[in-house]
Amino acid sequence: MAEAVCSKCNVGWVIHSHDKHCGYCGCKVFDFSVKWKEEPWIYAENDTNIHVLTVLVENTGACPITFQPIRTSRDNTIQFPDANDKPFEVKAGKFHAVQIQVNPTNLARFAETITVRAKDAPPNLESEKSIRLEALPRPEFRLTSDRINVRYRKGTEMVTEELHLEVLQSKFYISDINVTGGSFLRVGSSKQLHQKNGASKKILLKIDCNQLTNELNEVKLSFEIRDLSQPIEKRIEIRKEVVPDPPKLFVPQMNLGITQDRTKTHILTLQNRGERPLTIQNIVFNGPSKLVQLLNLEFPIDIEGGAHHNIEMQISAIGIESRTYLVHFTIDSNCEDTPKYKDVLNVNVKELEAYPYYLAIDFGTTNSCCAYLGSQDVPQLIQLDSENPLNIIPSSIIYHSKPKNGKAYRVGYGAETARTSEIDGPYYISSVKRWLGYNWKRQFPNDLKLQPSDVVADILKHIIQRAEEHLDTLSTKSKIKKCVITYPTMFNSKQLKDIKQAFEKVGITDLILIDEASAASLGTIFQRKRRGDYRLLVYDFGGGTIDIVLSQITDNSKEITIEPLAHGGNPKYGGDDVTQAIVNFVLDEFDQRIKKESLNLRYDIPYLSPRKIWQPSGDEKKDRATLFNTPFLYNRAEELKKELSNKDKANRDFPLSVLVGNDIRSLESLTQGNVSVSISKKQLHSLVADELRQTFADIDTMIRENGAHLPEIVILAGQSSKMPVVKEMMTTHFQEKYQTDEVNIQLSESPKECVAIGAAQYGITHALPGKVWFEIKNFRKTHSSIGIMQSNGGQPVFEEMIPKGKLIPDESCGRTNIRLRTGETYIDVRERFGTNDKLSRIDDYILTLPESISRDALQNACLEMAVEESGVIKVVALVDNNEYEFTVEKKEPEFVNEI
Repeated sequence: MAEAVCSKCNVGWVIHSHDKHCGYCGCKVFDFSVKWKEEPWIYAENDTNIHVLTVLVENTGACPITFQPIRTSRDNTIQFPDANDKPFEVKAGKFHAVQIQVNPTNLARFAETITVRAKDAPPNLESEKSIRLEALPRPEFRLTSDRINVRYRKGTEMVTEELHLEVLQSKFYISDINVTGGSFLRVGSSKQLHQKNGASKKILLKIDCNQLTNELNEVKLSFEIRDLSQPIEKRIEIRKEVVPDPPKLFVPQMNLGITQDRTKTHILTLQNRGERPLTIQNIVFNGPSKLVQLLNLEFPIDIEGGAHHNIEMQISAIGIESRTYLVHFTIDSNCEDTPKYKDVLNVNVKELEAYPYYLAIDFGTTNSCCAYLGSQDVPQLIQLDSENPLNIIPSSIIYHSKPKNGKAYRVGYGAETARTSEIDGPYYISSVKRWLGYNWKRQFPNDLKLQPSDVVADILKHIIQRAEEHLDTLSTKSKIKKCVITYPTMFNSKQLKDIKQAFEKVGITDLILIDEASAASLGTIFQRKRRGDYRLLVYDFGGGTIDIVLSQITDNSKEITIEPLAHGGNPKYGGDDVTQAIVNFVLDEFDQRIKKESLNLRYDIPYLSPRKIWQPSGDEKKDRATLFNTPFLYNRAEELKKELSNKDKANRDFPLSVLVGNDIRSLESLTQGNVSVSISKKQLHSLVADELRQTFADIDTMIRENGAHLPEIVILAGQSSKMPVVKEMMTTHFQEKYQTDEVNIQLSESPKECVAIGAAQYGITHALPGKVWFEIKNFRKTHSSIGIMQSNGGQPVFEEMIPKGKLIPDESCGRTNIRLRTGETYIDVRERFGTNDKLSRIDDYILTLPESISRDALQNACLEMAVEESGVIKVVALVDNNEYEFTVEKKEPEFVNEI
């Protein structure tokens, strides 16, 4: 090769004949390449279309090169659309493009070689180069799965799934992927090279969840391959599975309000807004000590999907200043989003003020209610149980055997519900009012030492708390500091002392007492607003007593004057006794049936009467039968009694347990399946007739001792007065005894509630004396005769000092001679309600006199006794014109296990 200038670097570098490279740019003196402008993709298929390809001949050397016409291995496969019969020159660094036309049919049978040869190539240098053209096998591939399970949560709009494409044959580019039969599916195509033995490539499927059906969703994917005339189709199946949402905790916001020195129960609601179960492992409150506490809560707590769980929180503002407190709390759970949920409670502690009026409480043997002064100073009843629309609650209580700390109990309907509990059932107490004046030797949980006045205090505390909560909702001054309490007319002094003591334990010292019959009179007059002068007899037939008061009502046009004339009744008979009589009737009926079937069978139907203290017997079977039988007997006896108020006959089943030897058998097995008892109104009449007639005789005495003037109106009060037999017998008595039908005998509109309403009216006379529409004249009278036990011929004799019916304090006094002695003198003070009633001990009084008093003075001493305004009985000895006051010797009441 002659000397030449390198035209590639174009700097004028001279290349000599012996040089192989340019001394400046380093390129070869002679070199070229043959390649495709675009890589050919021709597949071996029945394709008649001619493919046009471009071959590039590039001069990579330093000098121009002349090339011979391009040659192919077969003339019938490749054609040249332009002339290819003359040599062509390619300058250094340039290329020459040659178009060819390829028949794919021929190429599929034989591969083609395209050869380019340079003219005048230097010796020992490659002067010929070729490229090979062959048809590729038809692409074959598979998808990793032709079935896709789409799992998503409810509410999800779009999900993305992956398919993997694995090449089985050939290589190819996917230009597009089309979907047929599934508008819910969008496919992202891959522009990468797919080839055998290469890594599998991802294909992304975007699925519209809202358009998926619950059945099988079939779609066809059409893969368009570059340079392949027909797309390749694949079918896939898509099934949807809506997976449950994970547990999700939601706690509604709460702002809690409470008054100082109040304890209030609030509900913390935990909602599971997921679909899978939520498990609460723990809840921790951080705030002022004991302001917020959880009651009797055991973890874990499971909450089903979509459900909620209410947790009782006790908010105690005892000893807490008035302001808003932030109480932080943490809830540990399996919630996916917030396994440790943290939030804040705002607890607003309001300032406590005293309620300015008297809360009236009718604490009954069976049921209780209370009233307050509402708008315009009108007495209104308080709903004592939020889940019961009645304004009365049972006077019952049950103590929990496993409190978290201290003492825990439920009162009213809650106690009635839990009375059949095998754990707490033995600590259920009803009719505790009957036990006032006595002491117990009964067992209580956790070594609690409780006496009747303690139990009454707990029930009163519950009633007062509910009243305070009600007053809180009215934005009324809510701390109860003073009460009016009703009591049976013939309560003795010990019983009155116990009920006062119960209030003292609750913190109430400003206490007004009014007997239930007088309160019922006031309540009746208030509710009826009857004008004119008349005599009113109130017959209060309650759960534990029958109280009677005869009053003179005088209307002077400006106000009504109420003057109680006489009190009476039966302090030991009430609706509970009627229920007990029905229980006895039922047991006698079964006794006859069992004896008819098995004459000599020895058996027992154990149960616990309301007047008996539960003491475990040590016999597990007997105790179990007792706890099973008791609620059945008394609940269904009560149902019979109530049903007979509007029916002539009532019927109930008594599926009791019977103790036969050491075995417990069903009553049904001993009576040939007959455990049903019917009782008629006539039979009920026979059960109560004797007791009611005795009270009617008491009414006759009251009428006779007060001018023989019959009452114009008789009001039947108390829950037990609802029994039609009461009105029927009362009507018959007046007709037969006095030959008259003019006595108007009426059942009170609210037999129980009128007592509380009347007590509230009585409280107005003390709290708002200028606003009352009535005057109570000579209201406080002695309901019993009071005296001392003297010795007469060595025999103790009752000497009356203060007769029954004397005004307190004006007339309630008396004097008698008595022999005293130096040192200690004991006086046994007793009372009697009726002429034939048993004497009841009031107290033992003790007097210590100095030894300097003469024997004559001691022999001629006098004893004075008086009932003070407070109800306290004062005893004074008069010796030599000096007064010496007796003091009460504190003695515990007698212990009894059954009344």
